[in-house]
Amino acid sequence: CHAVCGFNFRFGLNRSGSPDMLRELLVSFSESARLYGDGALSMIDRVSWAGETVSSSRIRLALSEGDAESACAMLGRPYSVTGSVLPGKQRGRTVSLPTVNLSFDKNRIIPKHGVYYTVCRIGAERRRAVTNVGFRPTVNSDGSDVNCEAHILDFDRTVYGESAEISFLHYARPEMKFSDLDGLAEQIRLDIIGANEYFDNK
Repeated sequence: CHAVCGFNFRFGLNRSGSPDMLRELLVSFSESARLYGDGALSMIDRVSWAGETVSSSRIRLALSEGDAESACAMLGRPYSVTGSVLPGKQRGRTVSLPTVNLSFDKNRIIPKHGVYYTVCRIGAERRRAVTNVGFRPTVNSDGSDVNCEAHILDFDRTVYGESAEISFLHYARPEMKFSDLDGLAEQIRLDIIGANEYFDNK
């Protein structure tokens, strides 16, 4: 019987339980249940970044503010979402800007709505991408279904049903509503230029 907890872990009524108390409970449980092992406990030391303790609350706050870089530094990797590629309305193809669509799992944190420079992985391929998180107000009039929609640069393969991972690297701009698809397409082309400059300078 073995458990792992953080240095500031607390449990029970009024958070009165400490790691030492948990260790004692594990030993007692192991002995009474005749389990192999000594009820050991591993405690993870404090991790700091930018002078403050890294915590899930701090990471969630960074993502809610669109601070993908800080979230990445605290996680040790870019924040990402993974899922099966969904068939969209295919309006992007009408302006030569096809997209990969993923939905957010109900248990995943939704980053601040807007456009991000991202990396999209499908199978063994990793590609630069421009990704919108939000309601897609130009094409989604009822404002429902928060969506993760990525235009993968230099990529035009049909991948419906395949697994994709989108990793968030940089928040580029807020989500915007355009009067028509042509206006949206022009802005996405500008976003692509910005994304290539971002990746080229990394």
